[in-house]
Amino acid sequence: MPKAASNTKAKQTVVVSIDAGQKYFVGTNPVNFTELQAALASKIPAGEVDPTIVINAEESVPISAVVNVMQIARELGAKTVLGTAKPQNVPGRK
Repeated sequence: MPKAASNTKAKQTVVVSIDAGQKYFVGTNPVNFTELQAALASKIPAGEVDPTIVINAEESVPISAVVNVMQIARELGAKTVLGTAKPQNVPGRK
């Protein structure tokens, strides 16, 4: 039987974490903020359609730090998703 040619690829998702000390991580690798754009660019495959960067930030991280990562992502042509921790002991949530 003939096989259909397929050009589907698994979508790559890059995770950026920011801890309470405002230290940045790409995956599990620590990265200085000044090197963050280059580190992210190297993780996004060339020709990737709609690359996604997930941002995980601890609650105490200033919103400006998250916005800075979002701006870098936009410059790289990536969309961002804000990851959140599972709420614990929040009234009305299960």
